[in-house]
Amino acid sequence: MPDLPDYSFSILVRTDFDAAHGPQWPVLLTTLETQTEDGFWADVAPIDDPAWANASADALRNAALAAGGSASAVFAADQVTLTHPELPVLVIAVHEGGAPFRCVASQLYEVDANLNAGRISAWEFREHLSGNGLYRGLRP
Repeated sequence: MPDLPDYSFSILVRTDFDAAHGPQWPVLLTTLETQTEDGFWADVAPIDDPAWANASADALRNAALAAGGSASAVFAADQVTLTHPELPVLVIAVHEGGAPFRCVASQLYEVDANLNAGRISAWEFREHLSGNGLYRGLRP
């Protein structure tokens, strides 16, 4: 696998390159770039490189640690992300560790901003997962 760039912002790595799921990748990017009513959006740099196909969460965490960047998370767009209607992105806490969790694409801005600012930990986000294991935001 290639190296991840030395990053000070969050990276979204595409790991699913199944042709049937390909049309969802631009939909995901558009969702992440769309501002909320409050003017927020997920400030992530997408990496669309087939060399990352089927990369595991551990492989992505290790690559992020090796890159030496300062972002608190690396995000993955895997098969689950690109086949689920809410596009739940896999959130991998780089420095904090712990199990990855999923965040619906429309709320990734909240996870991205708060993890990188150190306001909310990955552990706290995990406490707010819905019954089906997705983070859908702190607001009711």
